Amino acid sequence: MLKVTYNTLPEFLYAFKAEAFSGSDEDEVSIVCHYGKMKKIIKHLLQDPKIEIEMIDSFGDASHDGYDKEFILTLTNDGMLWVEKAINDLTDNYKYLCGLVFLDGDCNSNAARLLDKRDGYFIEYEIISE
Repeated sequence: MLKVTYNTLPEFLYAFKAEAFSGSDEDEVSIVCHYGKMKKIIKHLLQDPKIEIEMIDSFGDASHDGYDKEFILTLTNDGMLWVEKAINDLTDNYKYLCGLVFLDGDCNSNAARLLDKRDGYFIEYEIISE
């Protein structure tokens, strides 16, 4: 597994969007992280006029529904943004991810293990200053 460190959130998101809109054969790129970081990421991404919300499902702080695991944000190459719980009542959603996945370094090792089981690859990332 590759680990990459970014100095700032905008620097990370620049790299993330570059992957999403690269024109490669992969049609989506994803981020896996916890609520607090995901909230900041969504806020930044929605400032880009090329990005639109396709679906945001059950996204909220753990105080609302008790869910304290990771969320998945997926950005398609045509600018559609999806956000969902990584684990729901029926299954883990990691197995449905394809293409490149950026896994936040603060996620538990179970997330990395589940990502390893699927086709595709992932990069663990860290942001020094948010």
